[in-house]
Amino acid sequence: MLLSLKELTALFKALSDATRLRVVNLLRLQSLSVGDLQVLLGLSQPTVSHQLAILRAAELVRAERQGTRVFYSLARRFLATLWTDFSAKLSLFSLSSWWMFRN
Repeated sequence: MLLSLKELTALFKALSDATRLRVVNLLRLQSLSVGDLQVLLGLSQPTVSHQLAILRAAELVRAERQGTRVFYSLARRFLATLWTDFSAKLSLFSLSSWWMFRN
């Protein structure tokens, strides 16, 4: 699946925040509600909702209502795979070796 330049820019912009990266990492494992994310991240409900709104606008997260709760999950399967591959490769290098191989 190839993304347009506009879609790719939106993807990286949405992923450029540490809190949103933490949300993506948690949603990679399972669907979670705002309340679940609030507890796991130690953030307020408005903050979590704001981050989810940005991820939804970038079409990275989808919402599914189950009774009175809304559960969020990753909307793009490739994102979970990309995240897993990236974090696995990142863990192979220490910061010092990254500096050696950055060029």
